[in-house]
Amino acid sequence: IRALKKNFLEKQYSELSERGEAFFFWGIKSIEPTTWMNIPEKSLGIFFANKEAFAVGEICYKFINEDLSKIFWGLDSGTQEAFKYMFAIKNVKKIKIPQKIINESAGYKEGNYIQGFTSADELKSYNLKNPVKTHLT
Repeated sequence: IRALKKNFLEKQYSELSERGEAFFFWGIKSIEPTTWMNIPEKSLGIFFANKEAFAVGEICYKFINEDLSKIFWGLDSGTQEAFKYMFAIKNVKKIKIPQKIINESAGYKEGNYIQGFTSADELKSYNLKNPVKTHLT
């Protein structure tokens, strides 16, 4: 993160530095304020593509930084919004879990496909821990 220091707010850089030196980042354009506030640090972040979960990591810090998000991802081509609600993620591991298993474990409807950002409640999150552990590659 040292290379990006000038793009962080001072408090963000200081707090993130306490958590390590290297992270993956993920950003979203908008989120309900209550949902944002209720995402605790050390939450599990699961990443999807092509109807399967392909990576999992620990959300170790969340912050809002429009300028930094523009450096990483630019603006959304359709809405011209920045992905300013950002997560620093560490301990990223490869996984390979079909969406069907995710749906069964979390209680989502059959045929559900996760796209974009989805926040799982405490019960769904708990129910996803075992499939994630058993599918680490």
